[in-house]
Amino acid sequence: MYKNLACLFPTWLCSPEAGQELRRPILQKLFRCFTLCLLGIAFATSSIKAMGQSFTPFDPPGSNNTTPLSINSAGVVTGWYSDANGLHGFIRDASGTITSFDVMSGLLGTTPTSINFGGVITGYYRDAQSQDHGFIRDATGAFITFDPQGSVSTVPFSINRSGVVAGRYTLADQASHGFARSANGQLITLDPPGSLSTTATSINPSGVITGYYTPANGGLPRGFLRAPTGAFTTFQVKGSISTSTFPLSINLAGFITGWYRDTSTHGFVRSANGHVTTFDPPGSISTTATSINPAGVITGYYIDATRLIHGFLRAAAGGITTFDVPNSTDTFPFSINQAAITGYYVDTSGQHGFVGMQ
Repeated sequence: MYKNLACLFPTWLCSPEAGQELRRPILQKLFRCFTLCLLGIAFATSSIKAMGQSFTPFDPPGSNNTTPLSINSAGVVTGWYSDANGLHGFIRDASGTITSFDVMSGLLGTTPTSINFGGVITGYYRDAQSQDHGFIRDATGAFITFDPQGSVSTVPFSINRSGVVAGRYTLADQASHGFARSANGQLITLDPPGSLSTTATSINPSGVITGYYTPANGGLPRGFLRAPTGAFTTFQVKGSISTSTFPLSINLAGFITGWYRDTSTHGFVRSANGHVTTFDPPGSISTTATSINPAGVITGYYIDATRLIHGFLRAAAGGITTFDVPNSTDTFPFSINQAAITGYYVDTSGQHGFVGMQ
């Protein structure tokens, strides 16, 4: 299941050699399969201060591996965790109360990926035959499951405040396509012209979708945005050599952030008029920007020369602040709203979720 999420991030992080390169066995499993099979411990919900920020660590009861992926404007977080019985979804409200859920019994896992303003969650679940299917969980806890016609793997990545879902599905011939599902259940396929493989990663409140695609002519992955009218704009971050471009998040103003690869990986932000700015926190040898909020503030993570992993905030004006959850070895922010960040961190006891106030 983890490769569905790992495809959004630098591929070297997901390789079997990653842990050896980083020289830390705890991260080999983290990057290979996006999980840790270590004993987790539950934390109290009291906040701790570090570097001018307030961090609240958390784990669902019984979790040995917690991965928050999305926070909405009300401060409600969703993601997944593992325990002795498998992989489960969770929702953590702004007061800290955690509710676990599974789409249905008998599954190999439930993986929420995004939560909108109204508390509606999307994600995917894996059935007993190891096939992935999309789901929507409404604010009352009721589920809808779905697949585009012919799909053998459906992976939603984002839901906007109108309930429109964007993601990727794969056919039996292993061709991947982007999709959008309206709140009333209408499904459409999204492929930029000339695409061989498409992944839609984020949809904003206006219905503008971003993601990346691989051209059929054999070119490197490029970014795209799709207007609600259906018109596509494609783009590629220009580096000193040929580059691959991977947009991950788009805000209401149409600003897009993500990462690109040349000789290493770097962050970028693309304005609504198409201007691209690239960036790296000081000391970074690899930067991954994961989320942008309505004000244009970006979060993500970077790797330093000692192979330690840190979080960062980039202000709309360009200033960058770095941070670490106290006592962590690695910090991975994945989502940002107007006031808070969520993600996970690794310490000597395993992998845990956090909410950090900006």
